[in-house]
Amino acid sequence: LRVDFGAKRGARSEEEAQALAGGARSTGYVMAFGSDDQLRLVTGGPETERDLTVDTHTLFHRIKGDWTYRKGALTSVFTPYVGYDGTSFSFGAAKQDGVGYTVGAREVLGLELSSNLTVRTGLDLVYEHQSFDVEFPAPENFEYVAFPGAGSVGELLVEHIGLGSFDGALFVEADLKVGKFIFTPGVRANYQRAGDARNVALDPRLWVAFNATERTQLKGSLGLYSQPGETFRFISLPYGNPDLAYQRAFQSSLGVDHRLSDVFNVDVTGFFNRRFSNIVSPGQLISLPGGSVFQVPYSNDGIGRALGVEVMVKKQRASATDKWSGWLSYTFSKSLDGRAGPIPEGSGGFGPTGDDTAYGLSPFDQTHILTLVSTYVLGNGWELGGRFRYTTGRPTTPLNHTFDQYQ
Repeated sequence: LRVDFGAKRGARSEEEAQALAGGARSTGYVMAFGSDDQLRLVTGGPETERDLTVDTHTLFHRIKGDWTYRKGALTSVFTPYVGYDGTSFSFGAAKQDGVGYTVGAREVLGLELSSNLTVRTGLDLVYEHQSFDVEFPAPENFEYVAFPGAGSVGELLVEHIGLGSFDGALFVEADLKVGKFIFTPGVRANYQRAGDARNVALDPRLWVAFNATERTQLKGSLGLYSQPGETFRFISLPYGNPDLAYQRAFQSSLGVDHRLSDVFNVDVTGFFNRRFSNIVSPGQLISLPGGSVFQVPYSNDGIGRALGVEVMVKKQRASATDKWSGWLSYTFSKSLDGRAGPIPEGSGGFGPTGDDTAYGLSPFDQTHILTLVSTYVLGNGWELGGRFRYTTGRPTTPLNHTFDQYQ
């Protein structure tokens, strides 16, 4: 559901709309969306050792707004949002119910200082709180006898776990035109606070475009990017690891954009990224006070890399009478994951060593991705749109041994 405000009201351009509004103009929208998914698996009967039920329930709701203010060379875009997430999982005697609340905002200020220089700066803020109610059978050796003469009964552990996290970032970038070149340098400073964790990261970036002809543009980019781990991963031991850091990545791209006509445009872009400090599970073995050893559930030992090429053809509306627009894209890519440190025993890692030979296909690797999106203008403010997407499957490891009854 979306409601827009600040329409041009008959103006043929943004400049004309500002003039009609007295030199300043506000536009924006409020949008609400969500999802609710449930799954239940039940098995039973004389051929099974016992009846088994698995229930999962996942839902989310979001409210997002956008307020864009323009006055002369100044543009301000303010985007607040709130969210609610719920998860529920049960497997036999084990149960877990989770609730998450999110509130955040993004502000971007842009100022056109001249025809050759535009500066933008902004702020990203997000706070999230997650809580979980957990019930699960105690591990081995955690049993008690209900009363004298009775059989031992597995103890059921019940816990309530909660944690809040904050992530903020300040960024600045500029568009500088020099002849046929457009340089866009930028830097982003990140700060995260989750439980006892305090993380900072600085990400410099650069985009370059070269207008080879009136219809052809060459472009490239490189830079560092940071992503915080999910809040629940910072829960104290033994459920999480409060010492986690930012996940980092170096990303680069090189491509060409060519306008075939006033309606059709084709874009070909190759990309390469190298990820490091990714959060993986299980984590490494650590020594606890007293000399005991414990394996943390998560650690920043993940590495990865991906490369590929994307071809996209776009079709724009040629005039008010042209009803069709859309785009068709094809992506060929390969994504690999691994571990930078020693691989914990029994972790199912990607190799026997901790160097670059420890790579294997990422669980999210999809070699071929084909996407078609199209929109048709019905009139009176109505549009009809559709999307088709085809992807090759993610990597799987099939069972293949004498105990596999599904061979």
